[in-house]
Amino acid sequence: MSIPVETQIIARARDMIADPNCWCQGSGGRDANDKPVNYGDLSRAKKVCAYGALARAASEIIADPQEADGVACSIARRMVHSDDEFGGHTILFEFNDAHSHREVLALFDEALQEARA
Repeated sequence: MSIPVETQIIARARDMIADPNCWCQGSGGRDANDKPVNYGDLSRAKKVCAYGALARAASEIIADPQEADGVACSIARRMVHSDDEFGGHTILFEFNDAHSHREVLALFDEALQEARA
């Protein structure tokens, strides 16, 4: 049985930020010099935020950039229980920046449980 794509993305994103040294706040990603990285260039980020991890994981798993972005946004909406078609990623940014690394990982763990249910 194959693992659904969204579950793969959530798991991969969580793995990306499992080490606190690979997670950041205040931007989608940061390079080796701790400078902010543009969302279109997350592949070179050494650290990513919660949404940056989802976006990067989606782009690694889904070849079409627009589809990958749409799936990442959809997952973000569900993670923060948002009905806003475009606001889920913004709320996830805010959650990431206002909570501890442990709390962000717990959010991913909850999303994984829901995705596997």
